[in-house]
Amino acid sequence: MTTTDSRPSRLIPLVAAVVAGAVAAAIVLATARVGGGQAGQSPTLPNGPTAGEVAAGANPAASGSEPVPPPSPKPASPPPAPAPQPGPASGQAEPAGPVEEPPGPAPAELVVSTNVINMPLGATEGSFTITNAGGEPLNWNAHAYPYFALSDESGSLTGGSSQTIEFTIHTAAFEPGPYTRTIKVFHPGFGGEIISVNGVKVVEAFVAAG
Repeated sequence: MTTTDSRPSRLIPLVAAVVAGAVAAAIVLATARVGGGQAGQSPTLPNGPTAGEVAAGANPAASGSEPVPPPSPKPASPPPAPAPQPGPASGQAEPAGPVEEPPGPAPAELVVSTNVINMPLGATEGSFTITNAGGEPLNWNAHAYPYFALSDESGSLTGGSSQTIEFTIHTAAFEPGPYTRTIKVFHPGFGGEIISVNGVKVVEAFVAAG
């Protein structure tokens, strides 16, 4: 009777169990690496965001919500308003504005009472008046044609004042008949006025007879 060795048949299940255990361990290790990733990081999903992004709603397409716009910049604050100035105390009048100085006096202006004097027949004496129509003092001078004698040939007038000038014509050297002589009154540096004196010299015999 032949005896058969049964040891090989008993080793086959044992080897199969060892191989199955190794394969299972390898599958578990690979699954752990894929599912857990490296330490401290969320596992990544195939062709998509990480599990942490999906949980936080970082994928708008997956969550169905609109993208959140970035916050608008805050407007610049307006400058602070100036502090109010203290006004006058109660019961006190506000200070008046700048006081305007009164205008100064008007410049001196020479005016004569007339520019033509018609002497009566045979008369040799007459007069005229000069006036300072301005406000400042007026210095005047008078110059007469030869054979004239003036009571004053120069002087000074305050603003608004007047002075009468008398004159005498010496007609002894004149021929009988009409004559015209002139007197010039002027304000030095400002021109002057011309006064024409018209008269008639008559013969003494005719005057005595008249």
